[in-house]
Amino acid sequence: MFEKATIFHEEQRNIINKIIEILELDNKPYLVLYEMDKDEELQKRINNLIPEIKKFFRFDKIKGVRNTDNTKRIYLSIIKCLTKQIYDIKTMSYTKKINGEIIYSKKYIFTSKILNLKKNE
Repeated sequence: MFEKATIFHEEQRNIINKIIEILELDNKPYLVLYEMDKDEELQKRINNLIPEIKKFFRFDKIKGVRNTDNTKRIYLSIIKCLTKQIYDIKTMSYTKKINGEIIYSKKYIFTSKILNLKKNE
């Protein structure tokens, strides 16, 4: 029996590209958790990919797809699991003052693995 990665390589690549496009990672190589939590449209667009993900990926390791009822941030689980094929993801603390209130959050920095491979050659 063939792995889904072999059979559906092109379809998987298209889904990952959709996520990269939704997140605009080509223009902004980082995401702030606080901002993503507030952006319901972004969450909806990512979560709407779940049927395609189930069809074309092994999703047993993608908690946001496998167990949607017990996952707090489904969209974040999908982002982290699927983009890690292309990006190294580094997490940092993030603090910002909004309307006099200090917000503590996380910042996810995406560094292309493809660019890193080219630099090391």
